[in-house]
Amino acid sequence: MRYVLPSIVIEVLDYRGRAPKYLNTKPGLMLKAVMVVASFIIPFVSTLVAVVYGVAVIVLMAVIGLRKASAYIAVSLLIVYLVLLASTLVLGGDITSVIRFTAFAMTTAPVFVFTFATTRPLALRRIPAVYLLLVVLSSALKETVDIATSYRARGSRGLEYWLRVVVATVVMSMNRAQALADSLRSRGIDVVD
Repeated sequence: MRYVLPSIVIEVLDYRGRAPKYLNTKPGLMLKAVMVVASFIIPFVSTLVAVVYGVAVIVLMAVIGLRKASAYIAVSLLIVYLVLLASTLVLGGDITSVIRFTAFAMTTAPVFVFTFATTRPLALRRIPAVYLLLVVLSSALKETVDIATSYRARGSRGLEYWLRVVVATVVMSMNRAQALADSLRSRGIDVVD
């Protein structure tokens, strides 16, 4: 179970190289932008529609080949919902808030994974800030898998293991973002600080 997340990250990163080309065309990027905006709006309109939308995106991910990621998202959302619902019932909280939070997570999580997995950074090179973010995120995920493997091989376990991985990843991401921003500036591309 502890090695599930790195295998999902590897699946998502590998899929980016074989994602259908039409998803990186202008209409494909516009469709994904609409999906992202809809994922923020739909939970406020209707919880039922949010659940249907989230399930549809999870099924879409499974159909296009992101089976591990879709299964992981579905199971994670179910566990979060059950834990929050049980806590709310035991502590006498507001069940409506739990349902709204879960509906929001159910629409946004699969849409963001789908968008990231099907968008090549080069498709967004005309939008420097998004391009920079996508390149840094891609490299950070790849290096996080390497860092996690390295610490695991050195014998790190438990909380110490995860803290080391998170700290090393944050430091590496900040350094990578600065280097990439400097590279873009040297080419005459304006990047917001």
